Amino acid sequence: MQGEDAQNHEEGLAMRASLLFLVVMGLLLIFQSSALLTLSYDLPPGQISESAVTFCEWWHGVMQDLGPAEFTASISDWIEQPHEQTIG
Repeated sequence: MQGEDAQNHEEGLAMRASLLFLVVMGLLLIFQSSALLTLSYDLPPGQISESAVTFCEWWHGVMQDLGPAEFTASISDWIEQPHEQTIG
């Protein structure tokens, strides 16, 4: 019985890890579409690469239209700009 419990526990952990992986990948696809596009430009030339670039350009355009790509760019700009702190 203990072996079965351990196996069920491992299967549950694997399921949760898989779900977490899918959620993280989804968030990356939504909020890092520009990085995905840049990555597609670096692929070696070929038919599959051209299809990947076309898809990534389309996907990034959709994310720009919906807003997540611009939101991420705004946060990146804000983080990179120097902030002056004043002591009052």
